[in-house]
Amino acid sequence: MVFPCISGDKPIVDLKKFWASVLLQAGISDYRIHNDRHTHASQLVSSGMSLAIIGSLLGHTNPMTTQRCAHMADDPLRQAAEIMLRR
Repeated sequence: MVFPCISGDKPIVDLKKFWASVLLQAGISDYRIHNDRHTHASQLVSSGMSLAIIGSLLGHTNPMTTQRCAHMADDPLRQAAEIMLRR
């Protein structure tokens, strides 16, 4: 289990209090767990992973949700533009 509850035999159901304590201890403000999901999806799509696989990993049931979540990083976009300029 990544985030066990205090009793240790079940996973945490609601991460709000846990996440708030993590941010407080780390001295970080204004950061949501959802930010990590977007980063994860963006890194995967930039490495060439398909939206279907990314959506499955993130637990999305609607492909449009994955498409909105998985933003391309600047480097792969720049590389693609340079390939087209060389042709």
